[in-house]
Amino acid sequence: MSPSYTISPSATSINEGETLTTSISTTNVATDTTLYYSLSGTGINSYDFSSGELTGSGKVDSNGNFSFSHTVANEYHLMYVEDDETLNIKLFSDSNRTAQVGTTSTVTIQEANPTYIITPSSTTINEGET
Repeated sequence: MSPSYTISPSATSINEGETLTTSISTTNVATDTTLYYSLSGTGINSYDFSSGELTGSGKVDSNGNFSFSHTVANEYHLMYVEDDETLNIKLFSDSNRTAQVGTTSTVTIQEANPTYIITPSSTTINEGET
């Protein structure tokens, strides 16, 4: 039987500051087989995450599974506004990440751009007042 690989992120859309857990499930893959993952996408880099690496690996357990987690960084402090980004999660059978297995999974990272509200101390003022 042929091996199969499924990439299942905990959400298809995630806000900055939240944690994304990606579960890998396999069938017909030997226990302790090492699989390699990568996170990529337009504008995606290590600054997008406060924990977790863009590449890594995991060993398949006796149930054919493993998982990994990443916390998406709050970037609003960087003084620029970004659009939402698309994160691509890929799985590979080799450490050079050239032999992709399974289908790429995508997650939208929703930017947490701050909103500011300005409230005056008074709604009316007479000329000469401060």
